[in-house]
Amino acid sequence: MGFFDYSVTDPKGNEVKMADFAGKVVLAGPGLSRAPCVADGLAWLLSSPGVRGFVLDADALGACGRLTRPDTCILTPHPGEAGRMLGCTAAEVQADRPLAARTLAERTGATVVLKGAGTLVATPGRPLSVVPCGNPGLARGGSGDLLAGLCAALLARGLAPHDAARVAVWRHGRAADLAAVRRGAEAMLPTDLLPEL
Repeated sequence: MGFFDYSVTDPKGNEVKMADFAGKVVLAGPGLSRAPCVADGLAWLLSSPGVRGFVLDADALGACGRLTRPDTCILTPHPGEAGRMLGCTAAEVQADRPLAARTLAERTGATVVLKGAGTLVATPGRPLSVVPCGNPGLARGGSGDLLAGLCAALLARGLAPHDAARVAVWRHGRAADLAAVRRGAEAMLPTDLLPEL
């Protein structure tokens, strides 16, 4: 079966080719919006049979309640996104980051990467991991997209979500620290991390 070998009919009766994601890792979120059609597409994607794993970032985080196999999933919220998911403010998340990360992991059943100073990785039934590397240059737009991509790449290589998240966060933070030596954290762009990865 090829990548676009089956189809469905949309509400207007048009045939739409659909991708076969069996055995693949899917990253969703960067560049999406919260439009209703995006939510419908995510619902379909999250129910696709045979997907090996998911990484949900940015606007896809709102769909995490539809996960059918959360133990194959990594969520990568920043404090504001984590607050929306938990029904609290970003300030409340920041006031007790370990509690927020653990609570989000327990509620969703997924591995959670709570981004920020001292990024946390929480997975139900596993010890909380604190990744000490990284710097304020990672607060720039696009840095989280790079981290989500690293998580997806490591999932695709066969690492379990908890391990993939820990390795990705450490490599991301370490690359940022090396890039800051060359460029300075204030001027650093996400693309500056690429040579260090």
